[in-house]
Amino acid sequence: DGARGVSAQSIGGSGGVGGASSAGSSGGTVVVNLALAGNGGSGNHGGTVTVQNDGTILTMGGKADAIFAQSVGGSGGIGGNASAGGGTDPELRVTDYIQQGLGINGKVTTLVDNIYGFAKDELIGDKAISALRSAATNYVKDEPEPPTPSADGDTGWSVSVDVGAGKGGNGGSGGDGGAVNVTNTATVETDGPNAAGIYAQSIGGSGGVGGTVQAVNNPQGLAQKNIPLSGTIGIGGGGGSSGKGGDVTVGSQGSITTYGAASNGITAQSVGGGGGEGGATVASWQ
Repeated sequence: DGARGVSAQSIGGSGGVGGASSAGSSGGTVVVNLALAGNGGSGNHGGTVTVQNDGTILTMGGKADAIFAQSVGGSGGIGGNASAGGGTDPELRVTDYIQQGLGINGKVTTLVDNIYGFAKDELIGDKAISALRSAATNYVKDEPEPPTPSADGDTGWSVSVDVGAGKGGNGGSGGDGGAVNVTNTATVETDGPNAAGIYAQSIGGSGGVGGTVQAVNNPQGLAQKNIPLSGTIGIGGGGGSSGKGGDVTVGSQGSITTYGAASNGITAQSVGGGGGEGGATVASWQ
């Protein structure tokens, strides 16, 4: 069984796995930890497969195609995993930044913008910065007892900015199946089950799986009039795109005879690969 008369096959290699990424810190004034994992590599394309048969082929066993020709694209690589955690005890004194309990002026928001600016395009854009500003402003406005500045202008308030963000790597694209061409001018016969006279197939590679991301934050609690501004952002890697099935061409001027069950005279098939799964995301505060 399984002894084919002619077997011609080209298979593209799978893409490599994207590198993992981890970012963390033990604390600081303004803490932003960003982990960006590497993308999975693309699968290679299957090559062109051509079979020209001018002689008699006879197979007797099961799963023994007389002519088997196949081109398969490689699967996309798996995206790397990302892990990011915020600091455990960030503290920023802003005695001059809180004005009469009405909000936070441009010095703090500019500081956050500068640190987070390089990351925001990779994650969720300006929404992250706006959320930080809104959270700080609303918290201070809603505080029932606005702080009274001392003689030196110190209100005794502090602000903690703590962001943990991660993005899993995208899965690699699947490679395309190559063209498959079979020409037969002679007598072909199979006697066993599941044994096609001519089996020609091109299969696109599957897309790679997106990387998993885990973003954990450890915001400082509300203590000594501290305003905790904390955010956790997790974006799982996107699944890779599928490869395409290639052109399949079969021409036969000879005799094809099959006797076994489920044994087609000619099977010609082009199959696109499946898309990759998106990566899982876990975002939490601790």
